[in-house]
Amino acid sequence: MRQGTVAHAFSTIASMLYDEKVRMARRTLIGNSESDFTKWTQKQIDDAEIACVNDVVGIMVRNKMIDVKMVIKEWRDSLIKSYEHAQPMITDYRKSNDNDFWDDFQWLYDRAKEIKTF
Repeated sequence: MRQGTVAHAFSTIASMLYDEKVRMARRTLIGNSESDFTKWTQKQIDDAEIACVNDVVGIMVRNKMIDVKMVIKEWRDSLIKSYEHAQPMITDYRKSNDNDFWDDFQWLYDRAKEIKTF
C-alpha cells in the first residue's frame, strides 16, 4: 500500500511540474534577470507565481508524502534556479504577509542545495 501511495504522490508532483503552463512559467522566471522586483512586468509576476507551485511540492515532501531525494534527484537544478530567480518576489511578498510565505518552497530549495550527489 505504501508503494502505491508514493507512486501516486510522485505522479501528482510530476503532473504539476511537467504541466505545460508551469513549464512555460518556469522558463520565463528563470530567464528573468531583473533583481529589482518593482521593475518586473505583470507577466513576469504572474509566471513567477505559477512557477512557485514548488511550494506545494515542498509541502508534500516536508510532510513525508514522498522522499526528498526522489524529488531532488529529478528536479534539483530547476528547483534551485526557480527559487533563486523568484527570491525578489518572495522577499517582497513576505513584507506584506508572514515570513512563512512560500516557506515550503524555501525548505525544498535548502534541501536541494544540501543534496549534491546520490
